[in-house]
Amino acid sequence: MVENPDQKKGLQHTLNNPLAALLAELQLLEMEELPEPHRESVERAIGLCRRVIGIVRERIPPTMV
Repeated sequence: MVENPDQKKGLQHTLNNPLAALLAELQLLEMEELPEPHRESVERAIGLCRRVIGIVRERIPPTMV
């Protein structure tokens, strides 16, 4: 685990930025009319992305930063 608060902040930022961008793109895609198998894949990807964001927040909560 990262011990230095600056490293924790940097790690959280490094992980959250691309995850937030990915989630935003997936949410935009979800608004499109998609065939059902594609819609299910997008919904599954959104769920997985949110899960990873939750893990990052759990492992590196803002109170540690």
